[in-house]
Amino acid sequence: MNNEYINPSNIYSDQPQPEPVRKLASTVGVLGAISILTCFVLPVVIPAITGGMSIILACLSRAKHQRMLPSARRGVMLAVIGLCINGAVCGFSAAAAYRIYNDPAAMQQFREQLKDNYGIDADELFNDPWAESSGGTL
Repeated sequence: MNNEYINPSNIYSDQPQPEPVRKLASTVGVLGAISILTCFVLPVVIPAITGGMSIILACLSRAKHQRMLPSARRGVMLAVIGLCINGAVCGFSAAAAYRIYNDPAAMQQFREQLKDNYGIDADELFNDPWAESSGGTL
């Protein structure tokens, strides 16, 4: 009987042992999915960590194989999509903040929306309460 899973020192030699590469490939898929799911909830940090780890683990899951397992390839695709979405969310946020602070009309519109939605003036919201009590210095 020619079975690659038989180990003479193992009393359970008739049962195939799980292959670590398959477990690693399924972990890659889970991390890739987490990177997409957290793009809008916790942008920047969590998607970058899980997406990066997914790509690194996918490279490690190849081991002696010529090609990656399909679940590892799927995980890498999900991780790349998650990293792209994360970059787009961060880029659009930075562009919006730049526009608000450098365009007087956009800043006025921001102040009006803040007043209408929350009933707070922007100067009151961004005013430092500690600066008034300490004589204007932090």
